[in-house]
Amino acid sequence: MLSWQDVGEIRLDDGGDPVFPDLAAVPGVYRIAITVPSRERPHVYVGETVSLQRAASHFRHPGPSQQTNGRINAALRAHLANGGSGRLAVAVEGSVEVAGRSVPLDLTVASYRRLAGHAAQVWADVTANVTTLNFAMSKSIGPDSFSVARSDKP
Repeated sequence: MLSWQDVGEIRLDDGGDPVFPDLAAVPGVYRIAITVPSRERPHVYVGETVSLQRAASHFRHPGPSQQTNGRINAALRAHLANGGSGRLAVAVEGSVEVAGRSVPLDLTVASYRRLAGHAAQVWADVTANVTTLNFAMSKSIGPDSFSVARSDKP
């Protein structure tokens, strides 16, 4: 179980680059939600990182080898420029049930962080009324659509 905190809006600056809320340079799991007025459900991308601050920086200015960051950057630019909205939530604490007891997750440990990130992806895909981009992202994301294979889920 993760303790999610809504840290704020993702917006575009005057140059069209995504601007994220201020984040600490701490390990955690993050959830980017993009809501498009013409769609019923938000699109969500979940990830984990050793530094939330650095992850936001990479989504703002992805490097040439950062394909996923580039796709999320393109989606944010396209949808925010066309009336959509973006929000960022982070979790820096969590726990897991082991042998009937709650055990804190030390998110400084990569394997614990990955477990938490993957669990958050599965939870969003199975229980939330969202389209999970982690499972459905294609190489090209335009302002009018995501190539989403699982868009018919309730």
